[in-house]
Amino acid sequence: MRVLADYHHHDLWESMEILFPERLGWSLIRPIGMEWFEQGYWNHERKWHGDAVAKQYLEPWGDDYACGMTYGMKPATGYFNRYDKSHGRVQVLATLDQLRDEPPDIVISSLAHNHEGMARFASEVGAIKRPGQTNQRDQIRGNDKRPRSELTPTINRPYRFDLRTQATP
Repeated sequence: MRVLADYHHHDLWESMEILFPERLGWSLIRPIGMEWFEQGYWNHERKWHGDAVAKQYLEPWGDDYACGMTYGMKPATGYFNRYDKSHGRVQVLATLDQLRDEPPDIVISSLAHNHEGMARFASEVGAIKRPGQTNQRDQIRGNDKRPRSELTPTINRPYRFDLRTQATP
């Protein structure tokens, strides 16, 4: 499974790194490139700061490097790695074009400002879409009044943890 998630806090990202790649063996990818902002998928603080905040999160850094994917995914152009010094981990970043060509299976938005754009991207590429914050009215949930538990998509691959080994059987 390939998971695309927006990025805004390194400790939150670390928790997703522990869950998806380490525990479940899935790949975790974050956006890179101002196209995510320009095409309205990544919108954090747009109203107040224009593109200044987006540049902090989406523009490549001098020490980013182009690479093949990690976590068992095939090498492909358009991916980048960024070293997270605070957690000693390499993050995987992908451009908008790359993820249109090789779509994720799941798209997670952890910021309310990004919910609508990330939901639109998920719909365009056929991915499951999930907001990361609960009890928010947003474009993913719309005006549906059913309990959130009834709206949660089901992944047709069983994942159960053995609490003694903390591993999937």
